[in-house]
Amino acid sequence: ACTYHIVFSTKGRRTWLDDTLRERLCAYINGIAANTGTALLRAGGAPDHLHLLIRIPPSLAVSTAAQNIKANSSRWMHE
Repeated sequence: ACTYHIVFSTKGRRTWLDDTLRERLCAYINGIAANTGTALLRAGGAPDHLHLLIRIPPSLAVSTAAQNIKANSSRWMHE
């Protein structure tokens, strides 16, 4: 497996990821990662972006893993 540092920003770089929301979002992303065979090693960020350190198996493309995390976490945020 390979380890990657991925950064997602909020739409328009809006500053709405406070500490509590960011913590809940990171926990949700950890679940997404576990369901897709990746491992979330570290997560954190600032009010307008999120840093993820993830381990992705060689059988999964980095772009697919990132798209899966971004799409599902974005859907969760909008609900």
